[in-house]
Amino acid sequence: MIGYRLMATKRFYEIDNLYAIGTLLVIFGHSHSSDWSRFDTTPLKHIILFIYTFHMPLFFIIAGFLFSNSNGLEKNGYIKWLADKAIKLLTPYVVVSMLSAVPKYYFEHHSFNGMALSMVKGLFAPRLGVWGHFWFLPVLFLVYVIFGACKAIVKEVRIGGVAILVLVSGIIYFLPYGTEWLGIDDLKNSLLFFSIGMFVYELRLNDVKASTTNSIVVIIAGLATSIVLYRFCYEIKIVMLLSGLIMLLVCCLVAKLIGENATASWLSRNNFTIYIYSWPFQSIAMVICDKLTLPWFVMMVVMFGVGLFAPIVMITIYREFKFINNRFFDLVLGVK
Repeated sequence: MIGYRLMATKRFYEIDNLYAIGTLLVIFGHSHSSDWSRFDTTPLKHIILFIYTFHMPLFFIIAGFLFSNSNGLEKNGYIKWLADKAIKLLTPYVVVSMLSAVPKYYFEHHSFNGMALSMVKGLFAPRLGVWGHFWFLPVLFLVYVIFGACKAIVKEVRIGGVAILVLVSGIIYFLPYGTEWLGIDDLKNSLLFFSIGMFVYELRLNDVKASTTNSIVVIIAGLATSIVLYRFCYEIKIVMLLSGLIMLLVCCLVAKLIGENATASWLSRNNFTIYIYSWPFQSIAMVICDKLTLPWFVMMVVMFGVGLFAPIVMITIYREFKFINNRFFDLVLGVK
């Protein structure tokens, strides 16, 4: 997430479209009750689990691509560059978590017993934090720590070096050891997709041209193949990786077919804010929908609409009232 640099006068409209696609997939992936039994036998469960195989890898591939495109590290030095990443990624993570920790815990447990232990767990295990989807922020920061150090040491990472990073990251991806602490499980997965994004950039695969007809054929074939692999091989990690990679290719082809699009560009510029705040708004909608015992398909539509439009309204209001705009609020809200 976080905005990307322009390369000369060229803007990667494909990246705008991919950010938009990824943002919509994340919101849809959260559009369900936390009580999985309410939709365990519905098509929604399998659609969401299928989306989970590739929607967050998409963001890490984008991040890796833009990391290779940027010269910020060379220009500012590793320490200053990393400090800037820490401020942008961890400020909303820490502030929003702290502000919502007490009311959210009390609402869920109706007491403060065990809250201190829960907060400590959340500090060291991002997925156990106040907002589980925030795991992305510290994990992406750790990815920048690792790959930024590699780039700072090597100075210039060429295609061969990136291929080695992909290979090493692939080995780490399949290591049997894993834990939620310090986000290690997610970090293992994210390193691979980040390095793949770097590889895509170095090979200039975004410049590859394909006819509309061929792209549509590949999209349909890729979607069908990925669904079949998910349906019959869900428990096999290497097959699910292949399924996810196929869907990432599908997303890239769809992004190319969309072309330059003002709506996608706006969503891209604001994807960070929408990502952070969609789920808190959706959580409120979920509680109301659960209380009303709405059918799963109605709940899905309501939660998706709230998750998308509530952050958009928040962004619009904040930018309209410029007298409250300042650097701190920009960071907490994730706006640029």
